[in-house]
Amino acid sequence: MRIVASLAALCSSLLADMVTVLRKHRSIRVSLKEASSEEMVKQVREGSADLAICWDAADLTGSTTQPYRCDHACAIVPRDHPLARRKSVRFVEVLAYDYVSAMPGSMMETRLRQHAGATGMPMVPRVELQSFNGVAGVVAAGLGVSVLPREVVEPLAGSLALRIVPLAEAWSTRQFVICF
Repeated sequence: MRIVASLAALCSSLLADMVTVLRKHRSIRVSLKEASSEEMVKQVREGSADLAICWDAADLTGSTTQPYRCDHACAIVPRDHPLARRKSVRFVEVLAYDYVSAMPGSMMETRLRQHAGATGMPMVPRVELQSFNGVAGVVAAGLGVSVLPREVVEPLAGSLALRIVPLAEAWSTRQFVICF
């Protein structure tokens, strides 16, 4: 089975879910690759992938989908940051600080830029990285704040002295789907 998945899905629940299935079905062989949501849907349409695990915000026209899991975009800040004591924050409050960008050009970063534009507060990253771990490390070092999926950053939060603060935005919950 050829599966393509978003980095967020790979870093949160997908691998554990796959282990459960593969232990039950020993004859299944899997090739798993990471790709952007748009690229995943394209690969499924073209037949170069059997399944995609992607954000439902992608253009899924003509695809068959099934709900998979949700993730939750949250602010990540150093433990001693002024936002760390909050129960939730608005995205515009996050933008008031130096921002650390995760995967510039990704669908999530594109959407965050759109939300920033709607607030009239541009998203101007101080640091841009291509990995969730890198972003978490830079935030922990006190060089800025970021927005990442809670499910991805929770395993890192304790060891890196990070605080995860939920976003008080309706759009902060993302639905992932299985596309085939």
